[in-house]
Amino acid sequence: MNLKIIAPFIALAALTATASAQPAMKDGGLHVLRVRDNIFMIVGGGGNTTVQTGEQGVLVVNTKEKRAAEDLLGTIRKITAEPIGSVVTTHSHPALEGASAESMAMRGRLNTIIRVVINTDSGVDQTGGNAVIGQAGKTVAGGNVTMDITDATRGARIFAHENTLLRLSGAMTGKPAIEQPGWPTSTFFGKQKAIFFNREAVRMYYAPAAQTDGDLIVFFRRSDVISTGDLFNPALYPVIDLKSGGTIDGVIAALNHVIDLSTPAFGQEGGTLIVPGHGHLSNYGEIVNYRDMVTVIRDRIRALIKQGKSLKQVKAARPSMDYDPVYGATDGPWTTDMFIEAAYKSLMPKKKS
Repeated sequence: MNLKIIAPFIALAALTATASAQPAMKDGGLHVLRVRDNIFMIVGGGGNTTVQTGEQGVLVVNTKEKRAAEDLLGTIRKITAEPIGSVVTTHSHPALEGASAESMAMRGRLNTIIRVVINTDSGVDQTGGNAVIGQAGKTVAGGNVTMDITDATRGARIFAHENTLLRLSGAMTGKPAIEQPGWPTSTFFGKQKAIFFNREAVRMYYAPAAQTDGDLIVFFRRSDVISTGDLFNPALYPVIDLKSGGTIDGVIAALNHVIDLSTPAFGQEGGTLIVPGHGHLSNYGEIVNYRDMVTVIRDRIRALIKQGKSLKQVKAARPSMDYDPVYGATDGPWTTDMFIEAAYKSLMPKKKS
């Protein structure tokens, strides 16, 4: 694909996606952008955070780095400070409404209590604030649990794939990545997990062997917003964490899944909005271009491997050369050289034991 064609289209798509949302505001070093209705994107302090608000409480996708946790919590509190009109409560069972302050929040205002946290992967720039954000919230508990077990509602429920829990807790690596209060509390093995929260279906799709072996794609179905985590960064080649089970083929499969979930509008501008793990708010056109870019580079590296080329020779061939001005980096935590090496190693035939 011609770089002179792809680069302006990417820039135009980025401008359109951003213009479709309300202007960003800055709060405590973090930037807040209303993506759509009750969905917000909080930028800064590590990876992007997606927040959904409503009468049931607050749902948070990814909690940034540990150093930004308190700022993130304060920003969420300010987002939920405005009333949303009348909310009807059908009955007043304490297990559903909790304390009187919480009850008042559910009757006519946004419920400011953080109920749900979702981790899209095990990266510490996305999970470092789990303990602070999770412990600031409360889990919804039914039946007589809240009466029989005093701490049944303590902390928000933290969803993740089982592999993310194993990595964050140190079960796979031997050393915990984050402190115990921030470990996921609700994990799953299957292809997807769904909850209905704030009058919206929120679906978590497992993306196996993608950036890591525990990646999730989070789809807010009614709002038509997708949170991809670090599977997608509109300004950088995808991070493939080989030590955590990542592969370039898995990244491409995950990007194809996001595309399948997305719907374009007005000739591929607008429609489904996408919150990436890092970078600006994006749309269908951008992620299609991104998928195409990763696929082209994958195919070039695969062809070189079939020719018997070594890693050094593959790097010398510069299989990403025409995309480097848009997605490449020569310094920082993830460079073009690191991407090519990770892609090469994930494509190499596995040695038989």
